[in-house]
Parts: sequence; C-alpha cells; structure tokens
Amino acid sequence: MANTRMIGPFLDVNGNPLTALSIALSDIWLSKSSGAYANTSQSAGNEPVHQRAGDYLFTFPASDCDVAGPLRLQVDIAGDVGMCMDFDVYPAAKYDALFGSDAMWADVIAVNGDAGASLNLQLAAGTMLYVVVGATGNSTTTIHADSIASGVYDDNHFVGRTVLFTSGHLKRQMATITEYDDASNLLTVTQMTAIPQQNDTLIIV
Repeated sequence: MANTRMIGPFLDVNGNPLTALSIALSDIWLSKSSGAYANTSQSAGNEPVHQRAGDYLFTFPASDCDVAGPLRLQVDIAGDVGMCMDFDVYPAAKYDALFGSDAMWADVIAVNGDAGASLNLQLAAGTMLYVVVGATGNSTTTIHADSIASGVYDDNHFVGRTVLFTSGHLKRQMATITEYDDASNLLTVTQMTAIPQQNDTLIIV
C-alpha cells in the first residue's frame, strides 16, 4: 500500500536547512532489499513538498513498497545536494499488527529449545473445548454447557475430564466431570464453591 513519509532533512554545506528545493521524481532513487537502485514509480504531480526545517513530505506509491525488507532512499539533486534514508517495509498483516489494531499471528516452533514440546503443546491445546455457560440447570454440581451443540458428542463423552473456569465468580476453579447428558448439554461435576452463571466461560481440559 502507499505510504506517506517525511524525508530529510536537506541541508547545505554549512548545515542550514534547504527549504525551497524542487525535487524531481527523477532525483529519487530506491533500493529494495539491498537490490539495484531504480527511480521511484511515483507519478508526476506528486513531488516532495517542504514542510519544515528541510524536511519534505513524500508519498511512496504501493509499487515502491512491494518488497518486504530494507528500503534505502537516495535523493541526488544537481548542485551536490543529496540525502540518504533507510526504511523497513513490512508485509501488510505484520504492519497492521504492529501499528494498527490487528492481532499478530505467531507460531511457537520450540519451548525452551525443544521443538517436540511445542508440538505436544499444540496437540494438547487442540483437544481443549471452549464452553459458554447457558441459563438453565446450573448448580454447584451441574453446568449448562450451552455452546456445545447437541448430537456432536455421545452421552458421558467428557467423563473424567476437567473443567477450568476462565471467567466469572468461579474463575480459575476446576472440577472433574462425572456425567454428560447430550440432549440437555448438562455437565455433572464434582462439588464447586458457587453456582455458575449464564455467559461464564470455561474450557474442558
């Protein structure tokens, strides 16, 4: 995608800002990921515009930012005026995760240097079931597992497994499943200290 950035400062030999340069697009050179230099692909009429103290605003078109990795900018203007800057180009998803509101996806390839441990972690997490508590039938020994669709699991499918509450008054409390009724989505568990409430959440471990 196109990206607008401040480039500069442009200074004379005495360090004074140059505020009235006419920077042509043919003066702007780019090296993508340490490759050969080429002129910007920006179209005429979009030349850099001075903002303050020798800094100029310039929009890099999407075709200038289509290679992930380092991007070096060189500006060479007649009269021995030049400037060099380095940028980093990220894939769109990574950029949005770092600077926007998107989440960043990450794969764990090892735990404490052990690749097998990460695989075991993946397999274990893949067997856990997220449950939202329903409104009916809840007690200190029963949980209405409303988010489990009927007909997917047999009666008593979850017997012997553990529920771990992740929200609500019972958060971090665990109980062992002793019975499961598929028709009513009702889990019977060992004694809990309180009654689960509608929309509480848990995982079946």
